[in-house]
Amino acid sequence: MVIVNFLNLLMVFFAVQCSSFSDRVEMASNYMTSVDILEKLGKDKDIWVRYKVAENPNTPVQTLEKLSVDEHRGVRFNVSINPNTPVHVLEKLSVDESEYVRYNVAKHPNTTSYILEKLSGDEYWGVRESVAINPNTPIRTLEKLSGDEDWMIRCSVAENTNTPLKTLQALGSDDNEQVRMLALKYIKYKYIQNTP
Repeated sequence: MVIVNFLNLLMVFFAVQCSSFSDRVEMASNYMTSVDILEKLGKDKDIWVRYKVAENPNTPVQTLEKLSVDEHRGVRFNVSINPNTPVHVLEKLSVDESEYVRYNVAKHPNTTSYILEKLSGDEYWGVRESVAINPNTPIRTLEKLSGDEDWMIRCSVAENTNTPLKTLQALGSDDNEQVRMLALKYIKYKYIQNTP
């Protein structure tokens, strides 16, 4: 057993330390790369290697945690879209300086209603739009966003499958034609067409 562990460590060392840049990027991108190698590549000096590790769905949580505070926005961006990024990491990323990272957190299927509530007040319209369309967004947040100054966010509220009839009816008389059309379309689809 000790010999096997030693051989595995030796293999990881040679795979990472003796590989060219393009080989390391390829390993970081490959879904078949072992967890041990991904952990090692997560500490690589090159941003593109770490970028690909952050994107790989097999990257272990502890490596994603470390990459979530990487100095390069692109690495944090990929952590924010990784399907295995846990909630506590998404919560940290929800206050990231990059609006693109926060945008992805707002879209992420693992983002909790608590985080979405906080992001609903973000200064960047794209973040609020992602909150409005996320199926995890609580009804009270959808109701709040239905009054957003940006018509695209109100459209996203109308498209959210959890938006209640009362909110859709209010959006059905919105000043913006796009918002009105979408709200009326979803009222018809959700409430009129599906009644016996």
